[in-house]
Amino acid sequence: MNSVGIDISKGRSTVAVMRPFGEVVISPFEVRHTDSELSELARQLKSLDGETRVVMEATGNYHAPVAKLLHDAGLYVSVVNAKLVHVYGNNDLRRVKTDKKDAVKLANYGLDRWLTLPRYVPEEDTRLLLKNCYRQYRQYSKVQTVLKNNLISLSDSMTLTTSLDDALSDAETIIVSIGSQALRGLLGEIKPYEIKNQTFVLCMKGIETGTGRRLSEIAEENLDPSCRVAVWIGPGHVQEFYKGHPNCMVIDSKDEDVKRRLVAEFSSDLIRYYYGQDLLGNEIGAASKNVIGIAAGMLDGLGLSTLKGALMSRGTREIARLIKAMGGNELSAYGLCHLGDYEATVFSEYSHNRMFGEMLVKGEKYDQLAEGYYTADAMMVLADRYGVEIPICRAVYNILYKNADIREELSRLFTRSLKSEIE
Repeated sequence: MNSVGIDISKGRSTVAVMRPFGEVVISPFEVRHTDSELSELARQLKSLDGETRVVMEATGNYHAPVAKLLHDAGLYVSVVNAKLVHVYGNNDLRRVKTDKKDAVKLANYGLDRWLTLPRYVPEEDTRLLLKNCYRQYRQYSKVQTVLKNNLISLSDSMTLTTSLDDALSDAETIIVSIGSQALRGLLGEIKPYEIKNQTFVLCMKGIETGTGRRLSEIAEENLDPSCRVAVWIGPGHVQEFYKGHPNCMVIDSKDEDVKRRLVAEFSSDLIRYYYGQDLLGNEIGAASKNVIGIAAGMLDGLGLSTLKGALMSRGTREIARLIKAMGGNELSAYGLCHLGDYEATVFSEYSHNRMFGEMLVKGEKYDQLAEGYYTADAMMVLADRYGVEIPICRAVYNILYKNADIREELSRLFTRSLKSEIE
């Protein structure tokens, strides 16, 4: 009996052939997903002495052409659920690829489950056609949504997937860009994959409500200790980059080597990257500028845009105080991640937070994500924890969460008791 384990990846697979008692029939080797190489693989497997069964994981659409060709060649093919293989043996089959070991483990899985391996049956052509039509319809719907949202579409060189298996399978660096309040939940979904020695780059700005935890802290708490965490923050909107408008951004991490590697790999003529020197301050600054952005939108909605200068000056000062109280460098508030991001947040037509504030004043519904809404709540946790006065953030919080009158709250903010400018 020959058990063939095939570890499927995009465009290629790794094959191993085992017999009982650990006998290696064919050492792991790589096969590309071309008709010629897959046909040669089928010929090679059929030439083996004894009964042969092929085992592979279900991996989105990647396994389908391999399974069908081998099936049509007359081989016994079994496509198994990845979760069943994941819990098999010593749990060392991880979706961050170690292809040769994974192929061997699949082969051993086949030997242990020899009599119960389900036989693969190709889907009928009509069913496949309907599934492809449905996928195309969903993609068309997404494009329509993109156009309505004034966003951009993905280039042909990028693959869009909703499968964590596919997204993590060949990843060299995992970039996370989601709503900040969903980060802990996403990391919970990733945890069963037992990812180790990987770099996670957090490309969003926020603070967790209720806890006041920074995003890098949440990642460190929920990832294997061998993983590295970095943040990618600073000014810029994807629409501007898409038009070829350059800007500057920051990469920061506790790991200096990771920081320098990412800057080297990400740098281009479009974006100039700086090495962050204060992870805490940069994260707090990047998140809190969204709250200032909401306040700016409120001023626009009230016809008080002339006060934006004062808003920017005083906003930077109160965030600097908070960063210092938390143990960071207060000068970070004056860097790219806070003050340097004001143009993209306080003035830009693409700023979700500014637009949210303006439409709130006008009584209009805004259905896009405005991170500042959640950050305003989280900032109160930090202000109370560290005993720091942050009046602008508190005013926004009172408006959003306590139904305070917008005009009265902002008027009170700008008519507070007299004080020195640098206080």
